Amino acid sequence: MGEKIRDLHDISIGDASLMIELNEGYSASQGRLIHIQNKKFRYLLTERNFYQLSSMVMRAWSEFDFLKNKKRTIAKDFPVRESVKNESNNAFREYLTYMDKSGIGYRVIDVQDKMITLLVDKKSNNKILQKDMKEIPHPYGKETGYRFLYQMTPFKLYKKQDYYIEVYNQLPCGSLTAKTWIPLDRAIQQRAWGDYELKDGIKWCDGICRYLYHLCWAIFKHNGFSPFEMQYLKENRELLKTEEFMHCASLVFFSYTDKLIEHLYKGDYYAVIHEYYSFIGY
Repeated sequence: MGEKIRDLHDISIGDASLMIELNEGYSASQGRLIHIQNKKFRYLLTERNFYQLSSMVMRAWSEFDFLKNKKRTIAKDFPVRESVKNESNNAFREYLTYMDKSGIGYRVIDVQDKMITLLVDKKSNNKILQKDMKEIPHPYGKETGYRFLYQMTPFKLYKKQDYYIEVYNQLPCGSLTAKTWIPLDRAIQQRAWGDYELKDGIKWCDGICRYLYHLCWAIFKHNGFSPFEMQYLKENRELLKTEEFMHCASLVFFSYTDKLIEHLYKGDYYAVIHEYYSFIGY
C-alpha cells in the first residue's frame, strides 16, 4: 500500500460513510493513488481515473438536477379514444386464434378500436407475420429517432387489412432522457409472462402489469393523464391496496411509491406529474 498523504473528503453513499484518501503510488513512476474506503471496503484508482470518475458524477448530477427542475407543461388535451367496435374485436380474435394455434406466446396489453397492443415472446417474432400483414414504421420506434437501451427490442407495428397490431417483446417504460425507451424491471417482465387473465379465450396481461403499463405511458411519455387513462386507473384502483402492486411499483418509482399510490387512490392525477419529476428523495 502506498503511503497516505492526507484525507480529502468524507462522503456518504446510501447508508455507508466513506473517506476519499490521497496516497503516494507504489512506485515513483506510478503517480498518486486515490482510496475511497471505510473499515469494510476500499476502492483504489489512479489520480487520473479519479478525475474522470468525478467528472462523470458531476455531469450526471447536473443533468439530474436539470431534469428535476425543468418546467413541464402538463398535457390535458388528448385525441378522443374510440370504443372498440365489434368488427375490430372479431378481427383481433381471429388473429389471436391464429397465434394460439401456431404456439406463439402472447399477452394482450391494450385494445383500441382498429389497434391491439401485444406482448409477444421474442422467440416467436418470425411466426407472427401472415400473408396479409405489412410492417410499417412505428411512431415511437428507431425509424423516428428513438433509442432502446438495456437489450430492449424495438417496437414493431403491423398493418393487417384495416387494423394495426403493435408488438412489444418487453413491457416498456419511457426514460427521463428524451426519445429513449427502457424495459421495466426484470421482475415485472417475469410477472407479465407468469399468470394471465383469460377473457373469452384471450390471454391478457395480469391487472398489475397493465396498470403499470398505462401509468408509465401517462407519466413518462404522455406527460399527463388522458380521460381514458384516468378512467382506467380509477376503475382498477383496488389493485393499489395489494402488496404485489406496491412491490412492483417500487421497482419503477422507488421512494416516491407511497406518495404516488396516495394520489392515484384519491384520483388526484394532475398532482402526480410535477411532484414526481421534482422528487429527489431517492
